[in-house]
Amino acid sequence: MEDIRIDQIPHPKPVLVKSKLRALIDQGVYPPGSQLPAETKLADMLGVSRTTLREVLHLLEEDGVLLRRQGIGTYVRKTHSFVLSPLETSAPPSVIIRSAGANPGTRSIEIAEEQADVTAASRLSIEPGSVIVKMKKVRTADSVPVLYSIDMFEKSILGEEDVPLNIGESVANFIEEMCDKRAVHSECKVLPVVADNTLSKKLQVELHSPIFLIDTIEYDEGEHPLIYCLDYWVSDFVDFRITRRTYRETEDYNAT
Repeated sequence: MEDIRIDQIPHPKPVLVKSKLRALIDQGVYPPGSQLPAETKLADMLGVSRTTLREVLHLLEEDGVLLRRQGIGTYVRKTHSFVLSPLETSAPPSVIIRSAGANPGTRSIEIAEEQADVTAASRLSIEPGSVIVKMKKVRTADSVPVLYSIDMFEKSILGEEDVPLNIGESVANFIEEMCDKRAVHSECKVLPVVADNTLSKKLQVELHSPIFLIDTIEYDEGEHPLIYCLDYWVSDFVDFRITRRTYRETEDYNAT
């Protein structure tokens, strides 16, 4: 691939190298969805240092052109791979992932019974130490991890039934089918967090990378908390939006 090597210059600036690499992507040398060569090879092809190359890759990642995954590599984003998801609709992860033009998948599922800590107990309106069922799952888009979810509900709602090894994609659907309890609405908070060691490994992102946390409580028809959900989304895959109407001075306004 000698024809794509840029001219050697004494001190190539990242902005110049960025434009050269972006041109190669636009020309189809590296088409959407393809993986870039390893840093050492790509730096040599472009005639720059690895330090300069890393700065360039970071700039293109910020522009939404590249997608970098720890331990996997750097990829050219597919068209429409960045998806806007409305917060007013509780869409399943598979729907959100498909709306990005990607194929949803599941990398790992862990289901266990444990005692509720203070936070989980408060969110589910149960006593600390109560037995809960916790399901942890890593969801993928085209085999790349994009979501780490933790769903919790009180074990007692299952009655004498054992916790199955496979609950399925939707905990709400499982509870409705098994227990005849239906989640009718939810309240959620969107929180900016950074990847700790667990999230870094599960989502294969750099430590301290920005993550969207969707903290949700799903309520049953009696307004009792039914499911407590923590969804950790990779921030460069999905963004969340809300629709707001114009405030009128005649309206009561209570910020909570």
